[in-house]
Amino acid sequence: MPKEENLAVRNALLAESVPERTSFPVPSAGIHPGLVPLIMKDFGSEVVVNAGGGVHGHPLGAAAGGQAFRQAIDATLQGEPLQAAAERHEALRAAIDAWGVRES
Repeated sequence: MPKEENLAVRNALLAESVPERTSFPVPSAGIHPGLVPLIMKDFGSEVVVNAGGGVHGHPLGAAAGGQAFRQAIDATLQGEPLQAAAERHEALRAAIDAWGVRES
């Protein structure tokens, strides 16, 4: 789905004028830890990250895939670039080596 369409859906569902939030955005397809900063920039922190391949396709296994996502989320929430966080976290470093980082 083109980014413009994704953001239009986000704007319709999460607009400030809507008194209650009735759903969460759920970006999907090709999601990996290196996309976390972009996802959170586009959709905020109240988002469901549908990350099957980014977890189970991780070069160090599924457990490391889950860890890499948690590490990417924590770093992003703290305003830390993923590359800096990857210096301390093997799982995140392996994910970035495999898939890269996309922040815009």
